[in-house]
Amino acid sequence: MAHVLLRVDRDGRIVEDVVCFSCNASLKGTGAGGLCPGCGANVALSLLGRAVALLDERDRIDEPVLCLTCGHILRGVDPMGECPECRTPVGPALEMNLLRYANAGWLKKVADGLMLYLIAILAAVAMGFASAGVAFVLQGNPALRTLINLVVTALTCVLLTIAIWWVTAADPDAPPAHVKRVGANLARYLIIPQYLITLPGMYLAAIAADPADQLRASLLQMPAAALGVVVTAGVLLHLRGLARRIMDEKLERWALIILWISVISSGVAVAGGVVSMLSMLASGASPSTGNMPQSGPALIGLIVGGLAGCTGGLVSLIAMVWQIVLVVQLRRGFAAALRSVLPR
Repeated sequence: MAHVLLRVDRDGRIVEDVVCFSCNASLKGTGAGGLCPGCGANVALSLLGRAVALLDERDRIDEPVLCLTCGHILRGVDPMGECPECRTPVGPALEMNLLRYANAGWLKKVADGLMLYLIAILAAVAMGFASAGVAFVLQGNPALRTLINLVVTALTCVLLTIAIWWVTAADPDAPPAHVKRVGANLARYLIIPQYLITLPGMYLAAIAADPADQLRASLLQMPAAALGVVVTAGVLLHLRGLARRIMDEKLERWALIILWISVISSGVAVAGGVVSMLSMLASGASPSTGNMPQSGPALIGLIVGGLAGCTGGLVSLIAMVWQIVLVVQLRRGFAAALRSVLPR
């Protein structure tokens, strides 16, 4: 496929007359890996079919672009020629990775945030399995067990909060008036209230001596669980935007699918937990004493709530695995852009 050559300056900004495909605004002076100042559309969409590159005085590539086939650094190569190592046309490499012209500091923060977010998710999953082991080993020492669970949960909360703030960092080169940050804002400003409710609820449930008080304390954590659903939705909505920045339509669709599956399944799980606990409270039942409802609305509510909670939790776990794969793929795209970013 033949490519039309488009030049950029040392800062990665377009130096020729190009217009946005969406609003026809001039893109001259705009970063080739950024957003249109007129409508906020991805500039890369307006540059499809063009080989975009910084050239030296000999009209050779003057940046560390990588060959799409063999990874050879194409500095000094004719932008309309072929890779000297594998003979792959150079043009597609200069078209595909335009995020390399984005702000280097922002690229690094998002890439690091994605890695930290991945670690936080895996830590949260590991903590869920480890808590059962801690409960078994320290069943004779409930105070120490509670302390360990609270400390580990708090550390995971801090890790996840930092990761989300890095991942959702605003691109300093993006036009604020046209950038939708609904997902980023939901995740950023609700995750702290979520954990401010979670930790006290865990403590109250741990110290409650009466089974009914334990159920009430657990019920107080349901708003935190609901906030967690909104935070997850915000993160996935933002991840979809990041997929759009790296021009990956497959990841963009994938993020949307995972978003809906996560929200619906997590909502069902939270609702199921509420129904189960309310049913036990209404009937005076307690799982810790074995006194469970034998018939009537309480039993029906317990069964329905239990099925909803288990089904929603299982589907949420599957969605989390998909989310991990999504984060890995996004991190790979941002890391590749960072490796070939122009020196500022």
